[in-house]
Amino acid sequence: MKTNLTYKYNWLLNQLKANDGLTLDELKKHYRQSDIYKETLQPLSERTFHYWRNDILETYGIEIYCDRTNHLYTYKIRGNDATISEWLSDTISVQQTISTNLAIKDRILIEPVPNCNFLDDVLRAIKQNLCISFTYTDYWEDAIDVIIKPFFVKMFRQRWHVVGPIYNAKNTRRTQARLTPKEEATIKSYGMDDRFTNLKITNIHFNYPSDFYPEMYYLNNFSTIKFPLEHLKVEKIRILAWENQNFYLRSVPLHHSQKEVYTSKVDAYSIFEYTLQPTLDFERELRAYGDYIEVLSPKWFREQMRENASNIVKAYKGYDRASLKQPLPSEFEPEK
Repeated sequence: MKTNLTYKYNWLLNQLKANDGLTLDELKKHYRQSDIYKETLQPLSERTFHYWRNDILETYGIEIYCDRTNHLYTYKIRGNDATISEWLSDTISVQQTISTNLAIKDRILIEPVPNCNFLDDVLRAIKQNLCISFTYTDYWEDAIDVIIKPFFVKMFRQRWHVVGPIYNAKNTRRTQARLTPKEEATIKSYGMDDRFTNLKITNIHFNYPSDFYPEMYYLNNFSTIKFPLEHLKVEKIRILAWENQNFYLRSVPLHHSQKEVYTSKVDAYSIFEYTLQPTLDFERELRAYGDYIEVLSPKWFREQMRENASNIVKAYKGYDRASLKQPLPSEFEPEK
């Protein structure tokens, strides 16, 4: 086993998470029972613990604070950073687990993650409140040159996206500390993948608005697609999920607003409710489950899903191909 700092930090974070905080004496007892101690035979000193604690904060942004309630001096992971802390500590854990099992690497199958060469530069621009410029080539439009104020980044489906309002030199005041409705309407999300090129950090400064909260911005959205509320309002959406699929949705909710509002004990189906904007990406997600899921309401969304299902049936009947000016080559024609 490699008892490097990453492994030790992972051990410490897991202990604090699993026990909802520990005193230093309790940590020392747990440490004596760990594999790290068995290999090094060196006890955990107070000085070492505080070194790890400070380095975890500086390296990973995870704060281990001292809770002095009841005078117990219990060390815990800062609650406000729970989501990012859990993600980081889980990432560290997975990396360490894989690195200590390289002997069987051919028996560990992982999903490839597209490399994001731009993330470091974008995060540096965010830290300094500097606009970024880049070329963006959408799949169905010509390439455009973009300058935005990078407010934040968001990961969705293993891809990083940078999100922020379009920079407009005429309408931007350097002293502006609040986000105007006009500027909010220009906020865009750009996937940092093969469509994203020629990134540059400009010398254009901007003030991050005091009344803007990224988590709240996407509160009622499924992924990174977001429309102004006047175009697509937040709705209560109810779906019926048949047996087996409802188990999966309970385990992996589609959205944080998911509620199971009805469960049939006789027929083993469930009805789930969501509060969000039913954007195209959410519609596609539901379609991916095929006939395991049925949209119940609202009526317009149900009708839209039914029309899409009908179009799929038409596609398999060859309606779309019948209108082709250049038919499919014979070797690709479906078997009859």
